[in-house]
Amino acid sequence: MDQEPVIEHWVGKVQVLQRERDGFVCISSWCQAVGKPLEQWLASRSVRMAQTAVARRIGCQGWQLVDRRLGNQGIAAWLHPQLMVQVALSLSPEWALCAGRWLWEWEQAGNDSFSVPPRAVRIEPCPHVYEQFSLFNELTLHFVAPLRRLGYPWPARLMPAAADDVAFERWLQLRGVTGQPLARYCHRGDDGESFSAWLYPVALYPLLREYFHGEWVGRRAQRYYAGQPQVPLHLLRLPESLG
Repeated sequence: MDQEPVIEHWVGKVQVLQRERDGFVCISSWCQAVGKPLEQWLASRSVRMAQTAVARRIGCQGWQLVDRRLGNQGIAAWLHPQLMVQVALSLSPEWALCAGRWLWEWEQAGNDSFSVPPRAVRIEPCPHVYEQFSLFNELTLHFVAPLRRLGYPWPARLMPAAADDVAFERWLQLRGVTGQPLARYCHRGDDGESFSAWLYPVALYPLLREYFHGEWVGRRAQRYYAGQPQVPLHLLRLPESLG
């Protein structure tokens, strides 16, 4: 992931990083200070209550206040600057004073800590008839979107692309599925680029489920998130009502 400018803060011997762009603060060192694993700490009642209160005041969704990112040291979580202050109050007076000072300094640089965090690019399905399905619609809506919503963005270099249509077609042929009446449509990818993609008959949807869980969840996601058991891959699934 590309490096971006950060501000270094210190609480005693504990280093805390803050992004210049949006004021979000990395709380990996906070977790060490309180002696709790990251996800356990984020799930604590005090943090969840603060998250709800700040989201209501700013006018956004609670999940927008916590930005999880996968780096060389595993998954790190960054807190919105207003949430940072509220959470620091639950640690100690020293942490609360430091967080308040960091927020003040960041705002003095002309930043607005009450601005709504930018949403990820909205994922929209490509329209098509109900008797057919698109591999890319299903991957985007049931793989990429849930990960993004949960705070685990799928990297741009691994996003579904035109070559994945070819791979799926080859996978179908190995299972004896040939000569199916297929149509093409213009799919607009998450990066805005368009390419020609297949539409498959809905009768093949059960095979798509097998491919989805075996290839994308079972291989690609497991490989990318290796060593990160807290990533909720068990939530990635296709609807059971189709097919």
